[in-house]
Amino acid sequence: MKKLLSTVAALALVFTMGATAFADGLPSPTSGKNITGTTEADGIEVVVEQTTLTSDQEKTLEAAAKAAVKDAEIASVEVADVWIKDTVTGDDVSDTYAGYPLTVTFAFDGANNVVGVLYWNEANGGWDSADFKIENGKAVVTFEHLCNVAFLIKPVKGGNQGGGSSSAQTGYDGIVYIVSAIALAAGAVFFFSTASKQKTVKEVM
Repeated sequence: MKKLLSTVAALALVFTMGATAFADGLPSPTSGKNITGTTEADGIEVVVEQTTLTSDQEKTLEAAAKAAVKDAEIASVEVADVWIKDTVTGDDVSDTYAGYPLTVTFAFDGANNVVGVLYWNEANGGWDSADFKIENGKAVVTFEHLCNVAFLIKPVKGGNQGGGSSSAQTGYDGIVYIVSAIALAAGAVFFFSTASKQKTVKEVM
């Protein structure tokens, strides 16, 4: 019986450690939201497209995200390719645009839950944090350069993430339920085993 309880305790510890590591890690970036970006600057248009991060961008994203939001919890990371289109020529002028810093207003499901915005700085090969504010349910962000952008979105307690659930929190809760079930099962086994032994002793007497 002691061996069984030790095994159960070990399994519970393993599951708990896994749950903690899963919850603390940065959720995998996604690029599926319908994001629109607008600016009041003349002669240009902000274009927002789905994107896939490079391996270098993915490797450095977690550290940059933690530095940007400190201890804030991040439920999801939405990435997009954001660039400046010249309204006359139609060319991408993100690298040559002379009007930086540029303020862009982003609208998408979950924009009001943004806790941090990062943009990829091709010059230094790293993520920079952008100044932003939430205004009328939209994320208003000021950029020094435009390239790939990562929106860090906090979880919504007791609700959804503006149309999508927090995969990290859902995974964590699921593991907690498993651990709880194992503990209950161990308690039940111990109770019935003890009761059975007591009954056997009484019958012998």
